[in-house]
Amino acid sequence: MVGHLMTACVGLALGPILINANQWVSLGRLPNSFVALGDSFSAGIGSGEFLKSSRDRKDYTCGRQDGAYPWWLTTIVPRAFNDGHVVQLNDFVSCSGAVMKDIDGQLKSLTDTFEVATLSITGNDYGFGEVVKKCVYASYAQTGFVGESAASLACDMAIRSAQTKLGGWNVWNEANVRATIRSVANRALAPGGILFVTGYPAFFAPAFANDVCDDKTFFPSDWFTPLKLRFKIRNDINGAIASANRILAQAVAEVNREDRNGRIEFVDPDASPSSWDTHRFCELSRGDDPRGATNEDVWFNAIDSNLEERNSGWPTPRDGNDLRRAVAERQPNNETAPKLQERDTEAWPDATIALVQASAFHPKRLGNRQIAYNLRYLIATLFKPGNLVSGGNDGCRWSGQQADCYHVPAGCVVLQQDEGVLQAICKDGTRDVEPAGSFD
Repeated sequence: MVGHLMTACVGLALGPILINANQWVSLGRLPNSFVALGDSFSAGIGSGEFLKSSRDRKDYTCGRQDGAYPWWLTTIVPRAFNDGHVVQLNDFVSCSGAVMKDIDGQLKSLTDTFEVATLSITGNDYGFGEVVKKCVYASYAQTGFVGESAASLACDMAIRSAQTKLGGWNVWNEANVRATIRSVANRALAPGGILFVTGYPAFFAPAFANDVCDDKTFFPSDWFTPLKLRFKIRNDINGAIASANRILAQAVAEVNREDRNGRIEFVDPDASPSSWDTHRFCELSRGDDPRGATNEDVWFNAIDSNLEERNSGWPTPRDGNDLRRAVAERQPNNETAPKLQERDTEAWPDATIALVQASAFHPKRLGNRQIAYNLRYLIATLFKPGNLVSGGNDGCRWSGQQADCYHVPAGCVVLQQDEGVLQAICKDGTRDVEPAGSFD
């Protein structure tokens, strides 16, 4: 029998509940209360339109949008999954630009504890924004009108700085990451609650010399930058993201071990197989449009992506720049910088808007939805409601004297409702379970 799939939830995972240090049981139902903390990755900047409903009234200034994965969680879980209750995003305090030291303030603003908490953090701590600025959107004005070699050197320095911070395990991780994760778990979770720490997906498809992006820039026009996005730069950026994810995963494991509980789950969007594969920048299959700025099949925003939110008055983010103006004001006697053409500025007028700049290299709505699919699957799997049929097994539902049976594929679970409705949840977002036959 084919089962209908509930449309996905967002980016972090729930686990079994600690009764005491040696006894574990699942909650046996899905959670009702939810809080989201962290940075722009969970605020959802670039994913939709600005929210207007959070209790702290900071949706606009924090860049919280309705395509964010925490918002998906509240809008997608059907009532039937939760004994008639609707999941509430009781507090949405994630804020664009947040670093680890800001999480304490987010925690202080909470009015309660919750069965689910999500946390995305560390991207701003290790200097991700500076890497993008120096390696991807390095305009002639920002680089001092130098050639590709000098611009590449500045990019290398930004990447090395990020790697140095990421490599400082004893200081960077123990003093900050683990302490931040533990603080959120201790202060935000209700008894039996779970904290989901979300990693970051890699931006680029695996890169190699002379691939589809090796002689490209990430500006809509090559007139704006001397720096090509060579394969080494892309691999180095992906490597920094992988390092951050490893640190987060190890920090979660160590806090769980030290505190002798399993209240924290790390969710790696790039865990193999990753649903993000084929949806990154510079995929081989998109040689004609490797950036995919306006391609829905690319799950990251570029600086010329068409955002749903067109508010040009949004507060300027850290290191915000009017890129078009910066290029237009280039030194007139510098022969290495090409002349700015009017058609170049007309091709991407929104690139001067702070919101557009801040949204670059953040997931689009569909990317956030995929994080939601993964989270929904993990919640159903780990909370273990009593009507759950896990992947790799067969299930049947009875109608009179006949049973309609089905097979649940790996990576999916099925909830059987009392009224006979099947709800399939697959972490890759597929909607059906396979009919396995019927018998009398």
